[in-house]
Amino acid sequence: MIYHLVYFLVFLSFDQILAVKEILPL
Repeated sequence: MIYHLVYFLVFLSFDQILAVKEILPL
């Protein structure tokens, strides 16, 4: 169960990184 929570947090952080990359294209 905790593993699913960690996976969910990683997914959210990955989505944030993608959003930041869209805002600041390198």
